[in-house]
Amino acid sequence: MVHMEVQYRVIRGHNRSYDEALRFRAGEQVKVGQRDAHWPSWLWCTVASGAGAWVPEQLLTFVDKMSKVVE
Repeated sequence: MVHMEVQYRVIRGHNRSYDEALRFRAGEQVKVGQRDAHWPSWLWCTVASGAGAWVPEQLLTFVDKMSKVVE
């Protein structure tokens, strides 16, 4: 079976909407808030410092009202 690599080209620039990117490590627990209405696989997450950002759901696993980062 041959796998073709899919490539994309950026067609419009993007400026981040917040100053600092959210940083976390695998195994860390984060508080999960709302799901993005337009991008349902993205969740608003907050780390212990109180910083928050949108995180792709596939990086998380559910743990007692919190989520644990798996990647």
